[in-house]
Formats: sequence, C-alpha cells, structure tokens
Amino acid sequence: MAMASSRISSIALVLLCLFLAACGSRDLSRSAAEQVILADEELQARASSITILNGSLEQGVAQGLWDVAGSDVYLREQAQQEIAFVSRDQIQLNSPAAIEVAVTGIAPIGDAETLREVQFDWNYKDLPPITKRFAVRGGTGSAAFRRYDDGWRAERITLKVSPEPFALTDAEIAQIDNDYQAESLRLQKIDNELRAAQEARQKLIDASKAPSKTLGTYAYAMYERVGLKNVITKGTVELTDVGFTISESRGARDRGPKTFYFYDGYVPNEEDYQLKYKRISGIDYKIDLWGKNYTNATWNWKTNVLVVQPYFYYEWETPLRFEDPAERDRFYRDLRVAVNNWGAKHSGLVNFTPLK
Repeated sequence: MAMASSRISSIALVLLCLFLAACGSRDLSRSAAEQVILADEELQARASSITILNGSLEQGVAQGLWDVAGSDVYLREQAQQEIAFVSRDQIQLNSPAAIEVAVTGIAPIGDAETLREVQFDWNYKDLPPITKRFAVRGGTGSAAFRRYDDGWRAERITLKVSPEPFALTDAEIAQIDNDYQAESLRLQKIDNELRAAQEARQKLIDASKAPSKTLGTYAYAMYERVGLKNVITKGTVELTDVGFTISESRGARDRGPKTFYFYDGYVPNEEDYQLKYKRISGIDYKIDLWGKNYTNATWNWKTNVLVVQPYFYYEWETPLRFEDPAERDRFYRDLRVAVNNWGAKHSGLVNFTPLK
C-alpha cells in the first residue's frame, strides 16, 4: 500500500513538471524572438542596402573607388567586384551580407499576458572590404509580439541605424592609406599631362599668331557721323600671314591700331563680345568674307565695304570701308588666300574649312 502511494506521488510530480514546462513554452524566448526579427523584410533588405556614413561618397572618390558627376556615381573596377551602385547615403551590394540579431530585453506590454515588447541590437557579421570602410556597423530596434494559438508573431518591428563605423584592422587601415596615395598620384599624373598638353598647344597658338611676312597694305576710308557732319577717317590695312591690322578702328572706344588674328576667328575668347553675340544669333563662329556696296540713305554716303566674320557681322559695323571698290576687291582676294594658307598650315589647331 505504501509502495502504491509512493508511485502515485511520483507520477503526480512528473505531471506537474510537464505542466509547468508547458506553461513555460507559452512564453516568448529570446532565441525565438531573434529568429522572427531576422526574417523581417526591412532587415533582410538591409543585408544588401547598406547605410553609409556621412562623407563616404567624397572619401570613395578620394580613394579612387568611384567618380561622381552631378547625381551620378560611376564605379571603378575595384569597387565593382562587390558593389552594384552607390548613392550619397547607401551602398547596394552585389550579394547580401549576413546580419545577426541579439535581443537585449523582453517585457510585458501592460497587463496583457499575450503581448511582449522586445528590445534588440542588430549588426552586420562582416562586410566586403571596401563597403566596410564606409558602412555603419548596425543599429538597434524594438518589436511588439502577440501570442496566438500557434505561437508568437511580430506585429511591429522598428529598426534604427546607429552612426557607428566598423572597427578596422591595421591592415585594412593601411590599404585605405595606399588607395588614397595611389589616387593622389594618378590625379597628379593626369594634371601634369594636361598641363604639358596645354603648354604644347599654347606654343602652337603663339606660333599661329607670329607673323613671318607682310602680304600687302591697303587703303581704306572709314565713314562716320560726328554730330551733323559726315567724317571720313582714312587708314590702312596691313595683311600678314597670320592676320590683319587696321590703323583705325570704328567707334571712339576702339581708336588706334587693332589686330585681328586668324586663330581668333575660329576659337573665340570667352570674354569677347562677338562670341556672346554669336550665342544669341546662332551664327557659326568661323571666318567668312563678303563684300557689299553700301549706301546710307540717312546720312547720304556711299562706300564699298568688306565684312570679315566673325570679327564683324554686318555691313554697318565693319570698319573696312573703301572708297575704291578695286582696292576692296584686291584686299578681299589676298585675304582669302592668306586665310586658306594659314588654315592649311595650322589645321590641327582649329576646325578649318577652306574659303571659296
């Protein structure tokens, strides 16, 4: 009888333990919460879309990993091995990185036995070496769980990013320094090559403006209206193998000799008034010649003009006004030959089309 009683007591104890274990299994464990959080869509997206630290875009440029043009980022070969694209605040990986979640606390929500508030940390286990230089290490988060008949489900998961970088090894830091130095040397080489090319071109430009001979001198008469009188200013045009010089320019501000180089007729100066006019009018910037017998009915004068574009565009603004049409035509013919000879000699400097 005693043995039977003892056996019943043992069975009761086992049942009690099973009951208590069953009750315990109805609570939310940390490991179970971590598994649910790891499956969250937003957290899974962060496995490929990596938030980067402020200034990362500029640092990547300085390290020679990518180039930035406006809002576009162009990856170089080294970065393409692990990165799909980069924006100002994000790196998109070619392959997702591993993330780990560690629950730091679980507490009931109010008096409800079926609701739990979960606090947790999330971090990248590791990242590819280039991305690791710029990425945040991870962050924190919170979640609300509700118990259903089949177990616990997350009803809300909120993630926060912590602006803490990865701790880099000495070898990783040394590699970053090497990349900075290599990019600096590359840029210096490009700068030196560009400067050398500019200096070489400037020598060619200077040579294209250095006259070796005078081809002719021509008389012209510049008509102007001063007050109520017609005034004729006579002068000369000297033609060389690189341009022409007029002894008197039209307009009070331009008095005195002025040289017009053939080179400047094809490559405009950014500060030149004619360039600004060309942009407005749409006229091609190149040398062109045309003559006209011009009559000013208002001031009652006649003259034979030569317009040399782009230095002048219209007959009323050119100072090349000739009393003798034969003198104008002689200058026209010689100027056309001089421009064509200059263009053939210096065709590498400008986009030249021979004058007909």
